[in-house]
Amino acid sequence: MNLQILKLEDATVDDFIKAWRKFYISDENKDTIYFTNLNPINKLTEDNIQNLFLWKNGMRLSDKKQESLNNLKNKLSEIQKKISTYGNSKNELEEIYNYSFEFFENGYIWNLFFLHILKYEKCPIADMYAYRAYNYIHNGENELPVYNWETYQKYMDFFNEIATITNRITEKEKKEIDDALWGFGKFLENYPRIIADKND
Repeated sequence: MNLQILKLEDATVDDFIKAWRKFYISDENKDTIYFTNLNPINKLTEDNIQNLFLWKNGMRLSDKKQESLNNLKNKLSEIQKKISTYGNSKNELEEIYNYSFEFFENGYIWNLFFLHILKYEKCPIADMYAYRAYNYIHNGENELPVYNWETYQKYMDFFNEIATITNRITEKEKKEIDDALWGFGKFLENYPRIIADKND
């Protein structure tokens, strides 16, 4: 009989990424959409915006979300002109984040994805699974942190530190980090007892 058990053990950052990114529910064709539409702000098109948000949503957009997105696309030239004057300081990134509420009033994750699209070299994708993984790794808590700008700043520092440690420079390389955090965060949500038993 080929019986197996799942064993959790301490790992290096590279080993963590290698192991947990396998748990990311990937679709190579869909991820290709992400990479081919992620363009510098001055080359970003309305189609890029539409395709990226469809990719993020994972399904057809609701009428309300599409309406918000249409408003954003209609102001793309204005956005490009405005954002081109911003650097990557935390104060400037926070201003862009606050600016995003003109388009997505109640969509925290969408606001951060908008920021990611505009400043992808600095600002990682955020979602509930990656946040859960971050909160567990940093605080030992298997729960979601508060959704606010301060949390994202801490997550951004955490993510970029991993990218630096592992020498992941390109967006495809950084996506491996995102995939691993997503996979680990989903595992934490689905199997909290396994983690609790390990810590007992």
